[in-house]
Amino acid sequence: MEKKLIILGLMTSLLIFTTCTDDDKEKPVVPPTDHLTLKVSLEKVQDISRRWSEEDILNVNNKQYRLSTGAGSTDATFEEVEIADQYNAFFPVDLITSNGSTLSLTIPAKQSYIPNTQSIQTFPWVGKSTDDYLPLQYTGGILKISIIGNRTLKSVTLTGNNNEKLSGSASIAMNYTDHPVLKFATDANNSITLDCNEGIKLSGTAISVFLSLPVIKFEKGISLSLLDTEDREMTYQTEETIVIERNKTTFLTPFEYIPEPVPQADWLWMTSEELIDTKSVNFKNLENAIDLSANDKFANCYIVNTGGNYKFKAVKPDGSPIEGLSEDTYVYFTASANKGNAVIGAFNAAGKIVWSWHIWMTDQPQDFAYPSKLGPIQNVVLMDRNLGAVSAIPSEDVTQTYGLMYQWGRKDPIYGGSEKETLATSFDRARENTVVNTAYPQLNWDPVNRPDVEGGINIAYTIEHPMTFIYTKDKAIQDWLIPQDDNLWGHNASKTIYDPCPAGYRVPESGAYFDIWIGPFIWDKTYGGRTYSHSETAAASWFPAQGMRWGDDYAGFLSTVRSNGMYWTCTPATENNIRFGQIMSFTNTTSMTQWARNYYRIMGFTIRCCKE
Repeated sequence: MEKKLIILGLMTSLLIFTTCTDDDKEKPVVPPTDHLTLKVSLEKVQDISRRWSEEDILNVNNKQYRLSTGAGSTDATFEEVEIADQYNAFFPVDLITSNGSTLSLTIPAKQSYIPNTQSIQTFPWVGKSTDDYLPLQYTGGILKISIIGNRTLKSVTLTGNNNEKLSGSASIAMNYTDHPVLKFATDANNSITLDCNEGIKLSGTAISVFLSLPVIKFEKGISLSLLDTEDREMTYQTEETIVIERNKTTFLTPFEYIPEPVPQADWLWMTSEELIDTKSVNFKNLENAIDLSANDKFANCYIVNTGGNYKFKAVKPDGSPIEGLSEDTYVYFTASANKGNAVIGAFNAAGKIVWSWHIWMTDQPQDFAYPSKLGPIQNVVLMDRNLGAVSAIPSEDVTQTYGLMYQWGRKDPIYGGSEKETLATSFDRARENTVVNTAYPQLNWDPVNRPDVEGGINIAYTIEHPMTFIYTKDKAIQDWLIPQDDNLWGHNASKTIYDPCPAGYRVPESGAYFDIWIGPFIWDKTYGGRTYSHSETAAASWFPAQGMRWGDDYAGFLSTVRSNGMYWTCTPATENNIRFGQIMSFTNTTSMTQWARNYYRIMGFTIRCCKE
């Protein structure tokens, strides 16, 4: 009996154990019958492949699905896609909306260049299928543009010569047979731009960029507008028919980027390479630039006495426009805090200098005022230094009190210098002590003989050649300009556009020097010059004897430094039928000091500006 009970107990335990084990088994998950895994492929566009990435999202029947597998390849899977009779899909999802039968989208007017890749962008992939394999077809084509050059490309804009639609509102009907067809709305745009972001550096080897375009036939060819990082442009046009096919790349014949000439500003010469940042000189805005021409204070010379960004309006001293420049054009530059002189020029689209300005970098010149009792001009106010000088105190460095030199009636300065020259060494010191922009062949310190200039010398020639000192061996007419003009510097009239002085100042009349001639005007043999002291006000000013540049057959060489002081006035004169300009002159001999001496206009003398 006990054996039967034991056997019965074991069987009962085994039955209980077996029952518990069955309950604990994990039941298999049966996939829902209303979803599937969709296998999707991206069509290769000729020699360019777009590959799936982990972040990609596909729109299927107006629902979005994130990529499951296939990142890095053209084939991917998307799971949990709702089962339907037909699967209408598109990618990327941010381009398109769908009402089921028609896709509505906007093709951006701007595409972005991605370095070192052949990317496909802007136009979508569209596909449809009735099973779990769905091939996506590309709706656009590719134009490959190959360019050589030496500049940095900023953007490329394409337009069709027949105003074809290229970007904007478009639609795709999903009842297509072979491949999706994109149609633009009537208000779509006729241009598309490739933004090169930081710029593409061109070289002698062709560099290719790709534009995604609609399937289209450019019956009359295309126009490309290329812009570089300096805002220089080039237009490249083709007249032959160009066909952009779906899913294919069309190759454009390589061409060279040569920007069209445009007006520009640039530096011409400086007394030191540390005065102005040469790359900063242009017509493009510089932040926080100080306006030297504010309140319509226009001039041929602007004073700068601190470092920083500056600008001035590119107009003549009377505010009139300059050939080839718009009236709202400004010249910008960055100056250091160093002292010296620089000249900046404006060039027209043909590369010709159409005007130039002297940048006088010095501490602010002070006014030297003295009431005149005997002279023809009352209450004369002169600057305390010569035009272009960076000091008014000879004891510090007398050569720093020397200014630039000018031929009578001309607006542009000529380098003066502090050492005597000979005919053989004429302008050698100018070449040694200045920095010249070698990008422009007309900029040099080589003097020219007036008769040697084809077509003769006129004012336009001197504007285009602001550094050129003109001389002549013609003893009859010692002037750089024929026919002569007595009003270049505005004698007995208002300041002219050729006056070289800063705003508020002008070249003085000869009568301004009358009281200085009377004296006391004391010679200083240590420094080579004279100091005038007004007898009543005790006002005093230093006048260096910085010599002169000969305009005759001596061909501009500098002489009489520290023995002769020659200062132009705006006053013309005629003597024995010869027309001169008047100067204030002095030597170390009192009897040779003259306040209204007639001298040949072709000479190079200094200027002391007078308050208007």
